[in-house]
Amino acid sequence: MFDGIMMLRNHGTQGFDSKDVSGWRYPAPSIGRAGHNGNYATRAALQSMKCIVANDPEEAVYIPITKDKSGELLNGKNTYKFHFTKNQLPPAREFWSLTAYDDDGIMILNPIDRYMVSDRSEHLVYDSEGGLTLYIGAQSPQGFESNWLPAANEQTVLMIRIYGPTLAVIDQSWVPPGITKTVTLYLFNVGASQGAPVFVLASPRPKS
Repeated sequence: MFDGIMMLRNHGTQGFDSKDVSGWRYPAPSIGRAGHNGNYATRAALQSMKCIVANDPEEAVYIPITKDKSGELLNGKNTYKFHFTKNQLPPAREFWSLTAYDDDGIMILNPIDRYMVSDRSEHLVYDSEGGLTLYIGAQSPQGFESNWLPAANEQTVLMIRIYGPTLAVIDQSWVPPGITKTVTLYLFNVGASQGAPVFVLASPRPKS
């Protein structure tokens, strides 16, 4: 019994034949019917170990990400952002959503009770060209709260869910944007030159 459990856990670390696109992990198109295709280890690892039953890709596709563009694990103590152009927004015939989880797959308690953002979120602010920039982290990004998805101060997993995906998602040709860790800049008045203040920018915030 124990050997079987360890075998399935090890199998679960192999990615289930997922495809990496900008750090996002497209699931194998057949993952919801792994048993029908004779891939019983994948079926057991998903359904028995994780209690997950996957949809057929024509119904919905779930695409997780655990690392930023630099290859570092996502952690909510940092602030991240990623930008969809208008033509890059998740191509869903029904709707799409983005959710943040901790490393155990639990949604993050947060002061604004926001547990996902989606194309149905009325608070999102799009740019003048119809693009959308989203911010992820435990700390609210000043000035961008409308587009903020709270995360925990620990390792974080993000999941895009696309319901009624178009062919570009089904055949995995749609490329979502990678995730970038932002740098916080602090402005300090360090003196004066000819009567005008002199400022410097620093990150992280220096000790006072």
